[in-house]
Amino acid sequence: DLAAYNTESSADDIDALRAALGSDRMVLVGGSYGSHLILSTIRRHGDRVARAVIVGTEGPDHSVKLPSNGQKQLEKIAKAVAADPKVGKLVPDFVGLVKTVLDNLANAPASAEATDPRTGQKVQVTLSRFDLQMITAQGLGSSAFIRQLPAAYYDMAHGDFTWLAQEILKRRGQPLGPAMGFQTDCASGTSEGRATRIRREAAQTLLGDTEDFPLPDICDAWVPHDLGPAFRRPITSSVPVLFFTGTLDGRTPPSN
Repeated sequence: DLAAYNTESSADDIDALRAALGSDRMVLVGGSYGSHLILSTIRRHGDRVARAVIVGTEGPDHSVKLPSNGQKQLEKIAKAVAADPKVGKLVPDFVGLVKTVLDNLANAPASAEATDPRTGQKVQVTLSRFDLQMITAQGLGSSAFIRQLPAAYYDMAHGDFTWLAQEILKRRGQPLGPAMGFQTDCASGTSEGRATRIRREAAQTLLGDTEDFPLPDICDAWVPHDLGPAFRRPITSSVPVLFFTGTLDGRTPPSN
């Protein structure tokens, strides 16, 4: 029953585990989706949660990311790049560089050679603006990925798309993933106000709404089970929670 995969059911499972272990109270630790689950557990079973530690907050209405957060992340990276005495000379305006490369791809797709990770063979990969938007947006939560971006965009601006070809080929060859993840995210859903904001921001930002692709569109073809507006309301609780957040976290930003 795919409809059973949702955050409220998982929160109830956590409390059932507590009971099975014979404990009166529990301490919860989690990050990203784990924070989403912790917050639901606190709402449903807060009287049995002693305290919690959350690393990277994904609130009840944060399942689908805001395009404006991705834009702010690019701007933060741009400041760090410009301040670097070596890299800043080559990339004085990182956001402008991103726009230039995306605009070039919008006018004409690029092509580059990459090694197929499954076969080890060299193949020619055709690359689109959407490919670069998605790869960039979905990597903005990783410091290791962020460190690659100035050089990668500099190379692409000069016609070398090897980095993107390798990244997109690796992505295209990955399995889609288990049904549970899609069903759980679709069940958490998005409020009407946030969905409207995402559509508006997508048209005004460089990376658009690619950060969660294929969400939320894939939900239209998934098992229809939305936890509803009550699930997505802000949470108020007296449970003590320690929040950790990173200034360069593009997936679960401090604003959450």
